[in-house]
Amino acid sequence: LGVASITVCAVIWTAASVVKKRIFNDLSFDQPFALSVVANACYVVHFLSWGVRSAVASRRAGRRRRADNRVELLETPLPPDLAAPDRTWRAEAWAALLIMPVFFAGQWSYGVGLAMTSVTSSTVICTTSSVTTFLGSRYFLSEPSSAKKWLRVLLCIA
Repeated sequence: LGVASITVCAVIWTAASVVKKRIFNDLSFDQPFALSVVANACYVVHFLSWGVRSAVASRRAGRRRRADNRVELLETPLPPDLAAPDRTWRAEAWAALLIMPVFFAGQWSYGVGLAMTSVTSSTVICTTSSVTTFLGSRYFLSEPSSAKKWLRVLLCIA
């Protein structure tokens, strides 16, 4: 299941790169910044819709209408996909706010690079990013190195 998910992600990423490249070339829309703003706005809308859905489910899970039309509070927990004892909506919103500038910078720089090169070149560069990620984790996080980890990094490239 994990390999299938990664394969689907790679296919979607490549398709999105082809679409971006067609937008840049065929439509003469050389605006990677604007494209990044639109893409990230879609993530914000998705995040907000998840928050509203979570809040509505939370209210419904804790109340029930009685026959006399009065509301009765229940001790029913949230559905498992919406409730986690160590996670709150506010904590997730804060984490998203902290990650957003880095994610946006990555989206924008990828769009700029894609506007100046081919989809093939950008795919090769992205495929080898596992090496820089591993080296960065060794340097910044003091991640220990092993032959097993290097093998996994090489498998990501293959």
